Amino acid sequence: GIRLPFLLVGLASVMMLAVTWCTFFSTAATSPMVRSSLQIKNRIGNQYDHNYDDHDDDDYDPQETPPRMSPLDLEAATTLFRKQLARISQVMEQDAAATAAAQQSSSSTTTTAVAKSPEQTYRDMTVDISPLYEIVVDALETVGAKGLYFRVFSDGELDWWFDILDRPNGKEQWVCWETHGSNLCGPHEPWWFYHYIGAITAEKLLDEGRLLWDPVTGETVQTPAEFMLKLHVTQDEEKHAVGDMSFHAQHAFLWQYVATTRPNLDRFPDDITKELCGDYYAFHKVKSPTASKIIGYECFHGMGHAIFYAVARQQMMQQYPQQMKKSLTARIQYKPSAGLILTQESWCKIYKLCQTDLSEVEGYIDDAAVRCIGGARHSVRIFSADGDMRWHYTTPTKVRNQYFDDEMEKCIKLEEQ
Repeated sequence: GIRLPFLLVGLASVMMLAVTWCTFFSTAATSPMVRSSLQIKNRIGNQYDHNYDDHDDDDYDPQETPPRMSPLDLEAATTLFRKQLARISQVMEQDAAATAAAQQSSSSTTTTAVAKSPEQTYRDMTVDISPLYEIVVDALETVGAKGLYFRVFSDGELDWWFDILDRPNGKEQWVCWETHGSNLCGPHEPWWFYHYIGAITAEKLLDEGRLLWDPVTGETVQTPAEFMLKLHVTQDEEKHAVGDMSFHAQHAFLWQYVATTRPNLDRFPDDITKELCGDYYAFHKVKSPTASKIIGYECFHGMGHAIFYAVARQQMMQQYPQQMKKSLTARIQYKPSAGLILTQESWCKIYKLCQTDLSEVEGYIDDAAVRCIGGARHSVRIFSADGDMRWHYTTPTKVRNQYFDDEMEKCIKLEEQ
């Protein structure tokens, strides 16, 4: 008679605990305040967890549509990745400052000049973006390329970035925007993150042969051409709202893709260009007012970046063969304004590659060569040696361009000899 009340109380407690847990999980499944991308992926399923090669189920379809993500989860994931991106930029900035301080302290205590080793010179010219890499891969697997390019970075406004870091909006952002990547624009800035995300996207797609595009529909892309098509169509459809991010990201997507697939590039990759840019001739006059970008032109400009990047990588392979073995990955990028100086041979190779006559190829804009040279010229400026006033951000653009053109003129004269 005495035990029954205790049993009833115990049973009631268990039932209340069960209800509490059910309520918790039910709320967690719909709440926008999701704590991590892992929670989100656990709820929607993660198509990347499947082992396609070893799957024993005869009914298994490796091309099955991945599970869909709810708009609520997309909103939660967008907030999550914004926080992660802003905070990792702060970590990278602090690490860079600590490294610079250590180097300055070391040089101040050294009485005699010591020549840099190839290893040190190489390290000074490159930046390891592995911390960012992991976040971007996670984002691509969770919110997809469309979610990352057009939702996390929605309209070019970065109020959220500076709010997260509790900084006045505009100081860091506009140094990069006004100078378009300058001596004052570090790898931790949003402007460079845009590019690094594009390079990481290219590497992931090449490595895995599949990339989540839209987390809501579960749509995927299998090739770089499919990716670029989706990118350009979205830039067109959302041209009154899209920001700079996707345009800058495609430049790095192209430089990573060309340098990886054509390591011994010795002719203009017209097949790649036609496949990734040529079909968008119809878009070449479509301009995004919010981003101030013309869709078609930006793809050809990106090919100029790609030509520079591929040739620079070839040069670096000759100059630093041992160090470059570990750099054939998007995790290692050339550090802006850090001493990457082209040889005359590299200058002329870039010039020759960009001068390829594409006028007879259907789908190419008339001034494709000009756009290519423009992309290469931009690359030279943002990667050249720090302190070199030919490329310094305070030097007028017209003067900087003239230096580049003078180098190109030397190549013309060499060809005529």
